[in-house]
Amino acid sequence: MAYLDELASGRNGERAPGHRYEHVRVSDNARAHLGDTYHSDTYHVGLEDPFSRLPHAEDAPFNAYSKQHEPKCLPDTRIDLLKVIHSWADRQDQRCIFWLSGLAGTGKSTISRTVARSYYDEKRLAASFFFSRGGGDVSHAGKFVTSIAVQLAHNVPACREHICEAIASRRDIASQSLGDQWQHLVVRPLSLLGGLSSYVLVVDALDECDNDNNIRIIVQLLAEARTLTRVRLRVFLTSRPEVPIRHGFYQIADAEHQDYVLHNISPSVVDHDISVFLEYNFGLIAQECCQAADWPGQVVIKKLCQSASGLFIWAATACRFIQQGEPYSKVQKARKEEVVQPDQRDSWSDRTPVIAASYIFAGQVAPNSCRECSSKAI
Repeated sequence: MAYLDELASGRNGERAPGHRYEHVRVSDNARAHLGDTYHSDTYHVGLEDPFSRLPHAEDAPFNAYSKQHEPKCLPDTRIDLLKVIHSWADRQDQRCIFWLSGLAGTGKSTISRTVARSYYDEKRLAASFFFSRGGGDVSHAGKFVTSIAVQLAHNVPACREHICEAIASRRDIASQSLGDQWQHLVVRPLSLLGGLSSYVLVVDALDECDNDNNIRIIVQLLAEARTLTRVRLRVFLTSRPEVPIRHGFYQIADAEHQDYVLHNISPSVVDHDISVFLEYNFGLIAQECCQAADWPGQVVIKKLCQSASGLFIWAATACRFIQQGEPYSKVQKARKEEVVQPDQRDSWSDRTPVIAASYIFAGQVAPNSCRECSSKAI
């Protein structure tokens, strides 16, 4: 810091002649003094970090600490859909939004995490925001734009200076409307970039935002990505097909967004992906338990896949049930709790994952089959 003090005042207590000092700060990626200018991300002597005035949701990014155990798409799953998404992201047309809609449990968030990770690794992810109902700061829109701005400054370093300028010139920016925040913290900084770069913004589960009016506003703000010319911003958005989101899209030209309905994918394709998911998870369970490598067998996997009826959340719940403790005791407990007999059900898919899995596994797991590993979760 002594060296910085000298830079700020000169060796004789005055500013060094011929040098210009901008509002900058010391940072991990500080650059060297270039010519007669100390640039805006190099030295910030005695001034606060502008980003300290931007409240942000720590759980919003796809790679937040709280999400580190959340799944991504397994290899050989969602192949066609991911190709469609990547093709859209790389195009230069006006369809700046890709809206992936689907019923609860169809795997939307898993796809979002996969897309976000892919573009993050390519250094093309502008930001990501994963809404979650009842999830604190990610359950509302209050920190939506500011969280994106903080990530944008980190993921796209060329934007940082322009975002800092917006914060400095509007000290109350964090308390302004979503529209004003979006214009000054996201759209304008991106519009000032040079080159022909392309970035992807991922917004997951927008339907879980707690205010319908804010949902509609966010959809319309995201569509403003079409106004960017020198830099392309593609927005990958997922949600259930709820009314507020549909109303938001009614005000956007069809040519400006691409829609994809997840639960309309061919059942055979979804069943294949769920089978891969089940085989992968049962493989992990078998490694932790005293089971054969091919346990529990294709017959059981096929029955579970049929019971899932296209819902990944169903398959995931069944796997967790089987994994939590000794399988035989789990089966017996679940069967005792089942009130309706199997032949009174119209189909296996009517059953909860726990009950269906218990019946399917009843003949596959015998007492003491995992005696050596009884203390482990399987």
